[in-house]
Amino acid sequence: MVRGQTIRYRIVAQNDDVTITTEVAASSMEKAVDLGGKSVSIEKGNYSHFVTLPIASESAYKNGHISFCPRCGSNIAEEMGDDGDDYMNESSFTCTECDAEVYVSIEVPEESPDEEE
Repeated sequence: MVRGQTIRYRIVAQNDDVTITTEVAASSMEKAVDLGGKSVSIEKGNYSHFVTLPIASESAYKNGHISFCPRCGSNIAEEMGDDGDDYMNESSFTCTECDAEVYVSIEVPEESPDEEE
């Protein structure tokens, strides 16, 4: 992921009773933790676990870039070329972590004009 880009993060928080997952877009891990803490509300903030995981750059995510192995979850974004505007959203490859032969095709629906930000 390119430094200074907006990154999409997955936030997972839990206590004894519930697990909550949300996604936020932020320019740094610190901002993502802050945003995640505000959007994940567990009574009194008593979390036994609070995890922030980077998913992909916001542009790569919106364009369907392959970021993770669907079998083991390993981050493979760099192997798929995660530092430009050429997004890989269909590929056959061998995962470098689990050695699985994988075929991935991500189809991103086109946004209608009233859904754009």
